[in-house]
Amino acid sequence: MVDGGDRNGTFHSHLNWELSEDAPAGAYLVTLQLWSPAMGNGEQKYIDSDPFHVLFKSAGITQAQYDEAFNLRIAAAVPEANTWAMLVVGLMLMIGWRLKAKR
Repeated sequence: MVDGGDRNGTFHSHLNWELSEDAPAGAYLVTLQLWSPAMGNGEQKYIDSDPFHVLFKSAGITQAQYDEAFNLRIAAAVPEANTWAMLVVGLMLMIGWRLKAKR
């Protein structure tokens, strides 16, 4: 909900979150991304944000269970070493192919 804005493009906003009391016990992850359809001079006026995550808990789970869910989510976002290795090898192959094609 946007409370108000001015012609300089600033605004005040609130997001209100609520789980009903009968929601299953657990940790809930919501992925959000900010975007705007505003255009200026025929181009998109604002750059879309990167997706970001909000993790919150319902009644019925302990803080330790919530912390575990949080840590699992954070760990999933960090690429493993073999992922980085495959990326580097792929980039080297592409660069080699481009250099060979220019000859």
